[in-house]
Amino acid sequence: MSIKTVSLIAIGIIVLGSIAGLFYFQTPAQIKKRESYPLSVVDDLGRNITIRAKPTRIVSLIPSASELVYAVGAGNLLVGVDQFSAYPDQLVRRVESGNLTIVGSGLNPDLDKVISLNPDIILISGQSSFNAKGVQRLLEFGYTIVSLDAQNIYGVFSNIELLGKVTGNSEQASKLSTSLRERISKVESAVKGSPKARVYVENWNDPLFSVGPGSIQDELINRVGGINVFSDLPKKSAQVSSEAVIAKNPEVIVLFHKITKIEEVKNRPGWNVIDAVKKNRVYYISEEENIAPYGAPGPRVVDGLEKIAVLIHPEIFKNQNKNPNILLMLKAN
Repeated sequence: MSIKTVSLIAIGIIVLGSIAGLFYFQTPAQIKKRESYPLSVVDDLGRNITIRAKPTRIVSLIPSASELVYAVGAGNLLVGVDQFSAYPDQLVRRVESGNLTIVGSGLNPDLDKVISLNPDIILISGQSSFNAKGVQRLLEFGYTIVSLDAQNIYGVFSNIELLGKVTGNSEQASKLSTSLRERISKVESAVKGSPKARVYVENWNDPLFSVGPGSIQDELINRVGGINVFSDLPKKSAQVSSEAVIAKNPEVIVLFHKITKIEEVKNRPGWNVIDAVKKNRVYYISEEENIAPYGAPGPRVVDGLEKIAVLIHPEIFKNQNKNPNILLMLKAN
């Protein structure tokens, strides 16, 4: 046997040993995270869905789902999004460059555009989206439809983990979910035992709309030591009267819209007697125009929780302005 042959055999043994070592030192959790296809998942409509192969082309018909796809590290798989998807910045840049197609709304998608994109998976919201004529047609054509319709914060985490599994990004999804849970735990620990404040959430100004029990915004308020003054509403979102807001006398008003200036809110007839107005505690949830995600079932819902915590308990978080995850939002205008 020549020296060259012996050398090649030795090299081969070393390489094989290295590969074996890689598998040997993987933990059971790491091995479990290696998705194999086909795989089965259950979506938020309770439907058992088989993902036959790792998706390479995804169409999202809901903004929160578009964000979630990016959050689990699979943004490059998106080939189409609904007209309201505008986050993160990479998504916007891809749309502007023509590298990502707008396919209409979740309830009325442009079927020709969706079909032309040849998606492996189409992401929708809840039952109303599923029942929409366009989505039903896509089902008839044989496309794989997955509903992401989280009703609470932990439902968002389930969506993160589901998308991680579907896209082969379980490890990144698990890290994200763990990080978000830890942030929630820190805020809840910080506010534990603090006096509860009465909070009025306004989603729209004309007519006035607020939130009731079962809504994500109601959950956010409760988790950070607040009391939703309209927790007695019969629905998750409903119209309320100006007189009812005055009677509830909230200590904090949080605007989830930026249609009205804060001074205009304070000057509404009769609102001068409200504690929140008298103590100058009327706030926007964000200075940005696109503020809906802080109450929507997407990855930024925890940002919303932190922001509301600061608004309700500024005395607790006054030294947290250096924390990138807890931003002081006390600017009035």
